[in-house]
Amino acid sequence: MKKIWRLIAIVFIVSLSVQTAPPVNRPAAAQEWNWQNPLPQGNRLNGVWGNSSSNVFAVGEGGTILRYNGSRWDNITTTGTSENLYGVWGSSASDVFAVGWQGTIIRYNGSIWSPMTSGASNYLNGVWGSSASDVFAVGDYGTILHYGARSMPAPWLHLLLLNDWTVVSSLQSTKFSSLSA
Repeated sequence: MKKIWRLIAIVFIVSLSVQTAPPVNRPAAAQEWNWQNPLPQGNRLNGVWGNSSSNVFAVGEGGTILRYNGSRWDNITTTGTSENLYGVWGSSASDVFAVGWQGTIIRYNGSIWSPMTSGASNYLNGVWGSSASDVFAVGDYGTILHYGARSMPAPWLHLLLLNDWTVVSSLQSTKFSSLSA
């Protein structure tokens, strides 16, 4: 009988020490973000770009490209690559560049994604341009590539090899105004 009372006492003490979490009351600002993961796609996403609320691209692992049309995310299955993608940028909804693993660059023309020859074997982590004919891609080991009319005959010109540049956010005149390592 002592064992039963001892067991009841232990259960009672343990039950008093268990605390339930209070309900979470999120502030209004935190409720502005909505979950929109397009299941069953489960690959990690690494980059996002859009030129309107109804034209957004996201890129990620395994050549994943998603496109948001203003109401839902569509998984683009014909990307032309299975390589990991890390950056995306476009000059319009029908001219989009994605960059990634081992110098991968693919370009969307409004209908299909096509591979481009970058001449780089380093990972490319970011892409930005001022127009469809003036585009920069950056990556590991200080790789900076330029695509455009001035790069001919090679479409992607290797400009500089310094450090691990990962993001190009803007270009003014002839100098970079924002690069992060």
